[in-house]
Amino acid sequence: MSDDINVSIIKNLFGQENTFTIPRLLVLLTGSHTCALLLNQIIFWSSKKDDGWFYKSYDNWNEELLLTKKQVMSYAEKLEKMGVIERKLKKVKGAPTCWYLAKTHVVIGLLQKGTMESDKRERWKVTKGNEPYTEDYLTEDYLHKDTNTLVDSPNTTKASKPSHYKKDLRFMRFYNAYPRHDKPVDAWKAFKSLKPSDELLEAIIADVSERKEKHTQWQDKKYIPLPAGYLRSAGYEGEIYNEEEERSAKKTKTEDETAARLKSQEEASRNRAAQQQQDRENKHNDGLLNKAIVRGVAEGQTRMPESLRNLANKLRR
Repeated sequence: MSDDINVSIIKNLFGQENTFTIPRLLVLLTGSHTCALLLNQIIFWSSKKDDGWFYKSYDNWNEELLLTKKQVMSYAEKLEKMGVIERKLKKVKGAPTCWYLAKTHVVIGLLQKGTMESDKRERWKVTKGNEPYTEDYLTEDYLHKDTNTLVDSPNTTKASKPSHYKKDLRFMRFYNAYPRHDKPVDAWKAFKSLKPSDELLEAIIADVSERKEKHTQWQDKKYIPLPAGYLRSAGYEGEIYNEEEERSAKKTKTEDETAARLKSQEEASRNRAAQQQQDRENKHNDGLLNKAIVRGVAEGQTRMPESLRNLANKLRR
């Protein structure tokens, strides 16, 4: 086999259309090549939609990334816990389908934070246990740690202790109202970064209460965003989707459209019947007139009788 043929085969096998490209930073962020591959594709498809939301079946993911349903579910759940994506269930062609949204601003924030922490490792000779700190440790868990985990850090204070968030009464109002209690320290940081006014805090708590009652996605805890992700993405400003209410509204709209269509058909039928009746009357009157004229001619009348002229004038009107 010639070298040219071999080169052609290699190009077909390993060309761009047959290659998975994964940004290195996403691998460092997620701690997994496969998880980074899924996140990269979610970011790609989300960028193609105006509102960022798109749906794919597990068969679609398998065909696109060669990932199994179990892998997609597991990695998607991990990414949602990190706050970099959001999921919701919504019917597509009558079948419940998982929709995805990439939170690119959260991804960028985590990558920036990871870059800063990387710089700190160089300055402070960070270690993990008794082993030198390497890129393999730059995972979700590391990105959410406080600076007091850094050896010889001059910023280590009592205020950085994880339990300190419990003293923030305004934050605890939000956290206790939120239905998912995961990563409280990260949620507290997001809360402090948001600096909500009293009015906004009340609006957030009211939104959480309404979503717990109505939002379809929030009826299953595993689909509820992490509290930090909810705050960072301004989830309280998003639309509350209720599948049952939407189905009811759609049914009502269909019934109204059906009633309007029936009413229009009945009115058209009445108009046709009235027109047909009028046509029959006109035909009958025309027949009477013609008979009268013939009778008058047969009887030798040179002038049309008064009664016929009146009938003719009536028909003309």
